[in-house]
Amino acid sequence: EDFGAAETVVDAQLRDTGNSFAARRTDIMLLRFADRLNEAEARLAALQAEHPDDAGLWLDQGELLARRGLPREAGERFAAVLAREPASIRARVGLADSLWARGDIAAARQAIEALQADAPEHPAVQRLQRAWQRNQRPMLVTAATLGLGQGQVAGNDDLIWESTLYSGMFADGVRVFANHHLARAKFDGNQARHARAGMGIELTRRDWQVAAEIGRDLDNGQDVAWSVSGSRQFGDHLSVRARHDSQTNDFPLKGRMPDA
Repeated sequence: EDFGAAETVVDAQLRDTGNSFAARRTDIMLLRFADRLNEAEARLAALQAEHPDDAGLWLDQGELLARRGLPREAGERFAAVLAREPASIRARVGLADSLWARGDIAAARQAIEALQADAPEHPAVQRLQRAWQRNQRPMLVTAATLGLGQGQVAGNDDLIWESTLYSGMFADGVRVFANHHLARAKFDGNQARHARAGMGIELTRRDWQVAAEIGRDLDNGQDVAWSVSGSRQFGDHLSVRARHDSQTNDFPLKGRMPDA
């Protein structure tokens, strides 16, 4: 993506058309795609001050808000466009995407199915459908941190490896998962480790998500452990999250050594 070349073309359009309305909208769209969101927002606000009732600018604003990670505010803009132009595919795609981002999986699925029926060849509909299909598949999330050091630093060689395998999504927002945690470190010639495996279920609904897991330590007594977590979103700017673990993985490894 050569945004520099595209910007040269748009600058020429702005110059040749005397800063026409269409050229200014194109300029805003380019800035949005280039992730220059503050500039795009400022120019869009200036254009909206001149054309406050233009539904196309409401659509541009919704897409900018979505790019900023504000799906509720974006959804309001898309809904306003659809109230005036019910056939707008871009607004319907944006609204479906905002419902999905809020966790309203059932409503998003219905909106995407309706778009597939009404406009299966539309590029935006096809992009949304491909993203939806990817999201429905099983997925593996894994992260490892390896530390290697020199000198007489206790625990200077350590490893933390966390992996979670999620099932495909079913029942409009439900996944089951399996989790494995491994932590290992060396202390002055000794070695400590902690490993745990577990299974759980995750439920996503509009503006909230909960998960529960039960597992067992693979060493250190093979204790059974469980956890519950939840999150609640209040608008686009405030969320509350909580978690309880009967036995935490976040425990100094030196304390897990047999002679500690």
